[in-house]
Amino acid sequence: MGRPSHPLVVLIKAMLVQAWWNLSDPKAEQLLRNDRRFRRFLGVGLVGKTADRNTLWRFDAWALPVARGCTFEVWPHGEAAGRARLAAA
Repeated sequence: MGRPSHPLVVLIKAMLVQAWWNLSDPKAEQLLRNDRRFRRFLGVGLVGKTADRNTLWRFDAWALPVARGCTFEVWPHGEAAGRARLAAA
C-alpha cells in the first residue's frame, strides 16, 4: 500500500515554491522541512510532514505533462479579482 499521499494542494504549492525560488528537489526538500515560512505557505504547520525529494520529482513528472494541456487564467480586475480558473485546453 505504501505511504499516505500528500494533499494535492500541498504538492502544487511546493512546485510553485520550487519555481519561484529556482530550487532543486533536494534543496526544496530541505527548505520545506526546515523553514517556517515555507511550511506556513504549504499549510502543514510546524509538525506536519512535507514531501521528500523523490515525491517532488514524481509529482513534477506527473503534473507537468498534465499542465501543458491546460490553461490558467487569473482575473486582475473587478468582482473576480484574484480568482483563478484552470481549464482544459
